[in-house]
Amino acid sequence: MKYKVNAEELKVEMIRHKMNNEELAKACDVHFATISRLLNGGTPTYSMMCKISNVLKLAPERATEIFFAPDLRNTQETVPPYLSD
Repeated sequence: MKYKVNAEELKVEMIRHKMNNEELAKACDVHFATISRLLNGGTPTYSMMCKISNVLKLAPERATEIFFAPDLRNTQETVPPYLSD
């Protein structure tokens, strides 16, 4: 299964912490464009996931929801033989 960042949920956490893109970037010690790319479908590095999780104080379960959301558009679903016509 392919995964993507759930940008909407990441934005919810940013709002909860009263942070915009620029403030999150500064707190994570990364360039503003890095956060922008992430919110527009980019893939974060492990280091970036850790930084964001620490800055936003995300519980491990919440971080998993945000950083490992299933990308259902790019997942090919296989139909079991007993359900196929």
